[in-house]
Amino acid sequence: MTKDSYLNQIQKIKKQIAHHPKKALEELEKLYQWKPVRQQWYLAKAEAMLKLAYPYQEIQSVLAEKFNLESIAEETKMFFDISGRLIEDDCHIAKTRYEFLTALYTYLLEQTDSALESLKQYYLTLSQVRSRLLEHDDTMENVTSLADQYYITDNLNLYLLLLLYANKLVSECKIPIVDWVEEQPNMGYLIERLSDPMQSTFIVIESSHEDSVDCQIAAEILSKLEKRVFLIKLPIECPIKNDVDMEDTLSVSLENMQEYVNLTVIYPVALIQDGEWLEDNRDYIIRYIIDAFSENHLATILSSGDMFDRLDGSKLLQKKFQRLSHFKSDYLNRNIEFGWAGDYMSYISQIYGFDAWTELSQPAKYDFSIVVPARNSANTLRSTLQTCLNQRFTGNYEIVLSDNSVAGNTEVYNLWKELNDERIKYFRAPRDLPLAKSFEFAFLKAKGRFIFSIGADDAVLPWALEVLHDALKHIPGDEIVVWDRGFYAWPGFNKGQQHQFVVPGHYQKNNIKIERIAGKATLNQVIHDPNIMYGLPLLYINSGFRRSYFQTLLYKTGRLWDGNAQDIYMGIVNLSINNSFPAIRYPLTIAGMSSASIGAQSQKTITSDAELTQLQNMKLKNVGVYSQFSVERLLPRYPTDRWSLYCGILRTIALGVQLPDILEQLDWKKVFELLVEQLSIEDIQIDKKLNMLRYSASLIRAEIAEYVEKEICARVFTPRIIEKYSYDGMKYYQEGFTDNGGLVLDASKFGVSNIYEAVQLFEKIVAL
Repeated sequence: MTKDSYLNQIQKIKKQIAHHPKKALEELEKLYQWKPVRQQWYLAKAEAMLKLAYPYQEIQSVLAEKFNLESIAEETKMFFDISGRLIEDDCHIAKTRYEFLTALYTYLLEQTDSALESLKQYYLTLSQVRSRLLEHDDTMENVTSLADQYYITDNLNLYLLLLLYANKLVSECKIPIVDWVEEQPNMGYLIERLSDPMQSTFIVIESSHEDSVDCQIAAEILSKLEKRVFLIKLPIECPIKNDVDMEDTLSVSLENMQEYVNLTVIYPVALIQDGEWLEDNRDYIIRYIIDAFSENHLATILSSGDMFDRLDGSKLLQKKFQRLSHFKSDYLNRNIEFGWAGDYMSYISQIYGFDAWTELSQPAKYDFSIVVPARNSANTLRSTLQTCLNQRFTGNYEIVLSDNSVAGNTEVYNLWKELNDERIKYFRAPRDLPLAKSFEFAFLKAKGRFIFSIGADDAVLPWALEVLHDALKHIPGDEIVVWDRGFYAWPGFNKGQQHQFVVPGHYQKNNIKIERIAGKATLNQVIHDPNIMYGLPLLYINSGFRRSYFQTLLYKTGRLWDGNAQDIYMGIVNLSINNSFPAIRYPLTIAGMSSASIGAQSQKTITSDAELTQLQNMKLKNVGVYSQFSVERLLPRYPTDRWSLYCGILRTIALGVQLPDILEQLDWKKVFELLVEQLSIEDIQIDKKLNMLRYSASLIRAEIAEYVEKEICARVFTPRIIEKYSYDGMKYYQEGFTDNGGLVLDASKFGVSNIYEAVQLFEKIVAL
C-alpha cells in the first residue's frame, strides 16, 4: 500500500459515516494494522463515534495529543471543528472557543473570505467589551464577559487575570477557572504570583499597536489586585545623526515616567538613524525596574510571545530572562504570554518555598553528598540505598534522599524511617516537581564538599568514596570530575535487555589513572556523534562536582539545573564552560535501568491511548516546567536523548554560553535524520511529531524543509504492516568480553535480581 492509497481508503470510509457509521468504524479498525496510523484515521474514527453517540470522553481520548498548532494543516482545522461539536450545548463559551480556532486555522490554511469575516466578528466583540472596561466600567458582568472573550480567542493568561479579579469583586460564588487552563505548563507559577498577598512586581510590555489595549487592561487589573506594576509603552522614536550609547537613553525614559496608584508608566526610546530602526532601551528599563524596585530582584513579565522572542535575544537580559508559557503557533504568539526576569535564584525560591541563596551559602558539613531523588520508587530504592550505606570510606558523608512522590504516597518516607540511618537525610519536595527541578531541589539540600547524584535504581560501588577522596587530592583545581560506570538492567526492563550486566573495562586494584578531557573538542565530537553523549560529565551517575561549582554555574550560565533533562543538558553545559576536566578511569558507580525509571518511561514509544494518558498524568505539572527559548524551536519537541542533546546546545546559545556560530557546525539534515531514527512508526503521535519536524525545518531554510518533506516524511509515511513478535526470551545483547577488556553478562545466571546484588557481583569479578 502507498501513502496515497492509504489516505484514499480513509476518504472512502469517511463517506460511509453519514449512513453506515458502524460499518465505517469496523473498516477503520481493519485499517489500523497499517502503520503509521495517520491523523486522518483518528479524525475519521472520531467522526464515526460522534455519529454513533459515543461518550464525549471516549471520543476526546481518540483525538487527545494527536494534533499540534505549529504547522497549519487541514487536519488541524478538522480537529478543532470536531472538538467544537463535542462540547455540550450548554457549554457555549467552550464551544465558541473551538469555533474561533476552526475559523482561525481555516483562514490561515485557505485564506477564505468567510473565515476572515468570522475572525473579524470575534475580534469586534472583544474590542467592544474591552472598551467598556477601559471606561472604568469594571462591573462583575463586564469583567467576566471580557474574560470569556479572552478565553474564546485563546488569550488564556488574560482570561486567568480577569477571572482572578472577578473573584476579588465577590465574596461568595467564586467563578471556577477552566481546569485545563490551570493545568497548562507553569500556569501554577502565574496563579501563585497573582494570588500572593505580598506585593509582587509585574512588568507589562507593549509590543505593537495590536496588543497595546490588552497590555493596558492587564496593567490596570494588576494594579487593582494590589501588585506593583510597570507598564512599558511602545517606544518613542528618536532620530539621531551620531552614535548614541543605548544605556544613556535610560535617563530620558525615567525622567518621563508617569506615576499612578500601584502603576508606573514608562516610555522607551528607540533610536532611528537614516530612517532605520537601530534598537530601543526596553531591556535597560526592565533591568532597572528589577534592580531598583523589586526587593528580591525578580519580576513577572506579561507581554506578547513575539516580544518574548525579541527579548530572549537581548545580551543584557541573556541570563536573567525566561518565557514560561509555552509556544503554540506563530499566529497565537501575538497573545499575551508570561515569564520571569531578574534573579534565577529568586525564581526557584518561589518554586521551592525557601531562600535558595541561603541554602547555597551554607558551609559544607560533610566530605561527600550522594544525592538520590526518588519518586514512588521504594522497591528499587531499597537496594540503591544499601549500596550507598555500604561504603568502605571512613570519613563523613551524607545521603540526600529527596522524595518527589505523588501526594499521598509515603513509601519512600516509610523506607527512610525503616532504615533509620543518620547518614540518610530525608527531604520532601514542596510540590510535584518536574524531573530536572526535582534534581535541582535535591542538590540545593546537599551539604557535601563534593556532590554527585544517582537515580533510585542505580548504585554506588563500595570503594567509590574512598577512591574519590584520594583522587581529589591530585586534582585540587578542578571543580568537576567524571569516572567510569557499569550498567545493570533490572528484571522486567525492556524485555530482551533485562539482566544485562556490564563491566566497562579492565581494571587493577589501586591502579587509578586520571586522564584529562578537553571540553570544546569533546563537544564538537558529540555534535557529530551523539552516541557518545552518555560519557559526558552529566553530574549524574558518572560524575560529580565540588561545592564551589554551584557559583560557577550561576556565574557562567545564570542557572543551575535548568534544561530539558537533568543529565544530558548538564553534560552540554559542562563541556561548554570547562576548558578541560579530569576523568578517573576506574569504576565508581553502576547505572541501573528499571521499568520504574522516569527517564526510560518518558522516552517510551506510545502505542495506545492508555499509554498516552499514563504519560500525560506523569507529566502533569504546572510549576517549574522546562520552557523553550525561541532558538530552541529550531528543533521539534521529541522526548528523546538525542533531542535533549541538540536542544541543550541551542539553549547554551540562548544563555550566551555558546556563540551562535556553533549552529554552523550542525548538519541539519543529519540532525533531523538522527531524531527520526528514534521514532517508531507504531507511535500514535508520529503525525504530530513529524509536523513539528516540518515546522522546525521551515525555520532553518527552504532546502532543509524540502529535504524533510521529500526524504524523511515520504519515507516514514509509507504504510506497512508490522509483524508482532512475542517476547521469547531472546537477549538483545551478546555475552562475553568486549574489545576494551570489559565484560557483558546475564546477571540472572549468577542469582542477581537487584542493583545491590549486581554490586556484589561486580565486586567479585573485578576484585577492586
